Amino acid sequence: MRRCGLVGIIGAPNAGKSTLLNRLAGRKRAGVTHKANTTRAPIRATLHRGETQLLLVDTPGMHPHAQPGQTTAAQPLAAAVKQADLFLFLVDAPRCHNALARAARRNSGKTPSEAPLLSEAKRLLARGASNAVMSLVLNKIDLLPPPPLLPLLAFWNEHFAFERSFLVSAKTGDGADDIVSWLAEKAPPGEWLHPDDAAEEEAQARALACEIVREKLLLRTHQEIPHMARVSLERWERREDGALHMEQHISVPHERHRKIILGREGQVIRSVSESSRREMERVFACPTHLTLRV
Repeated sequence: MRRCGLVGIIGAPNAGKSTLLNRLAGRKRAGVTHKANTTRAPIRATLHRGETQLLLVDTPGMHPHAQPGQTTAAQPLAAAVKQADLFLFLVDAPRCHNALARAARRNSGKTPSEAPLLSEAKRLLARGASNAVMSLVLNKIDLLPPPPLLPLLAFWNEHFAFERSFLVSAKTGDGADDIVSWLAEKAPPGEWLHPDDAAEEEAQARALACEIVREKLLLRTHQEIPHMARVSLERWERREDGALHMEQHISVPHERHRKIILGREGQVIRSVSESSRREMERVFACPTHLTLRV
């Protein structure tokens, strides 16, 4: 019997959502940097486990308001998980542990910044499919010794009755297979949403090409360029010799940002183009010709 499930990966900025999506998918599908808010629009990846198809959605980070207990999710986040069957609520385990330790030392009773986000996660869960369920994923366990992990699990499960709890390192892959097995088991019966694997693979490759350029742009320009920079694919052509030719446009809201991206005598945009092209040749396993326009 075939199964198909839409999986929303949600959590605070820099919790590792994009890294987890890439790990679960078994390949790069989303840009990953050390900067918060690398993901500005939902990124999808398709994963198959036997007769089950899983559509993974990496979403923009959820931000708390200044007022305690109030949170918001960007419109793309709400739209991405509207019909989700399964949710992975991702928590940066070391960051959460440090926040709890500071609160204990000060006897302040404060909770980690991710805790208010759980209220928004509950609202997103209510917007999902009627039988949607959510699991807790404590990420980056490779950066934290084992003793604090059980108290962290207890802390979060006091806030919400998660269907399952996982300890993972999206970076190393530890615990990722357990998540995939749970998702495949919980996915509802139904026909695959993307029965044409070749067409879906090509669509995801096009989206990834834009993600790679945006990732290299963020890494190269540091704090100078706002996250509102958009990368769009204008031309995509696979030629008979196996080479991939593409043209992408980078859009920014102000002329001063455009000048920064171009750099002196075009040094910055050439650097972004070259590093992007090398990454694409590795990911797509073919010669790649890339033209960038700003």
